[in-house]
Amino acid sequence: MRFLVSNLFLMITSILFSQSDSLTWKEIRSFELGKSETWNVDILQNVYLTKKNLLKKYDSVGVMKFSQSFRSVGRISAIEPVNFMKVLVFSEEQQSVCWLDNTLTLGNDCIDLSDLGFDYAMKVAVSGQPDKIWIIDQLNLKLRLVPAHNSAQFQEIKNLNGIAGIVEAAKIMEYNNELFLLDRSTGIYRFDLYGSLIEHIKNEEVEDIGFWNGHLLLLKNDQLQTIDLSNGLTAEIGLPIKGVKEFRISDKLFYLRTEEKVINYRVSLAD
Repeated sequence: MRFLVSNLFLMITSILFSQSDSLTWKEIRSFELGKSETWNVDILQNVYLTKKNLLKKYDSVGVMKFSQSFRSVGRISAIEPVNFMKVLVFSEEQQSVCWLDNTLTLGNDCIDLSDLGFDYAMKVAVSGQPDKIWIIDQLNLKLRLVPAHNSAQFQEIKNLNGIAGIVEAAKIMEYNNELFLLDRSTGIYRFDLYGSLIEHIKNEEVEDIGFWNGHLLLLKNDQLQTIDLSNGLTAEIGLPIKGVKEFRISDKLFYLRTEEKVINYRVSLAD
């Protein structure tokens, strides 16, 4: 039965990506979000939003469950759900990363990134490897995989500009034991976990990237361009609104961020 369900989902995914004109987007709910604020979604469809020094958590039906102030941490630049019990927050202002529990309570798990030799950390991403974080040092374009609780041992890729021609990292994201780095001026770079460059996907002016069921999704010109990572086949998905800046996918739900809102959609095939 599990095999049949998996095959059915793969078939539906193939239809979605090959016949995007036949998709129906149903808006479920929306969340107000300021232009300079940040957000994310976890695997249980909990939505995390910042409002100045506040971090708010909404459950899958849109009810706010927790709200915490983090003045000591500084302005939150990125929210990275680790699992349904732990969330990582990054403050570019304070050059620190901290871990929160599922009630947004701050423990003693904070790292001052200057203590690890970072000149100016710009982007972070959680790793599938237990308690490890990817961090980009923008000043010298250095990428490091740092263990959260044993920071003396780490992997490092130096001189990303010289190795791969990367100018500025807009986003880093791990997927299926590979790391993807978005440079909006040159495209997407795909690394293995040892730091070797696997592929450079040339595509300028991509706003955001994400993944769904073996596909790399690129947000560009209010469309999602999809690339099947197993065979390179591409398709395009038209979005229901204009001005989309970021997107997230959790299960079969899409979350689209504009300058002022995060809008949650359910996508299905049109009748």
